[in-house]
Amino acid sequence: GVYAILCINVYFPCYDASDDYTHDLHECTAYIESLLANEVYSDVIVCGDFNFPCDLRNSGYSIFSSLMADFGLSHCDDLIQNDAAARFTYVNNSLGHSSLIDHFIVSRRLFGHVDDCVILTPVDNFSDHRPLACTFNIDAKFRSSVESAGKCRPNKIYHLRWDKADLSLYYEQSRI
Repeated sequence: GVYAILCINVYFPCYDASDDYTHDLHECTAYIESLLANEVYSDVIVCGDFNFPCDLRNSGYSIFSSLMADFGLSHCDDLIQNDAAARFTYVNNSLGHSSLIDHFIVSRRLFGHVDDCVILTPVDNFSDHRPLACTFNIDAKFRSSVESAGKCRPNKIYHLRWDKADLSLYYEQSRI
């Protein structure tokens, strides 16, 4: 067998306290869930701009954390090597805003093989996001132990069901 990492790059919507935000985030999460349920892989990395901190008091993370629990995923925020003053991936100096909203979320088995996780501060960065880098130690012994264990492929297969939808929301959104 071949050791395969399913890598999913995300860009989630910015938080607002609307039903649209919740709907959009559920839609993004459902798409990721369908990939995890239907693809064949050994381990998984979900990374990118989540636009929320990994904090259960945040509604975005609260929604996404249920998927993390279902598929055995962990965030790598606690592994970030930067000192507390530099633990921000979003920095907007003119607005005085900074937060940790870009993340690496990995399968638990892969989590134990994170060598380094660091927020980079390149001099010529024209974005208000700082790159987050994660280094993994995946040696031949680890890969062969995973290959012999088989691929991850959960039994759940999800399908959209029109008869289970919120019809009043559908009519409101489509203006039918």
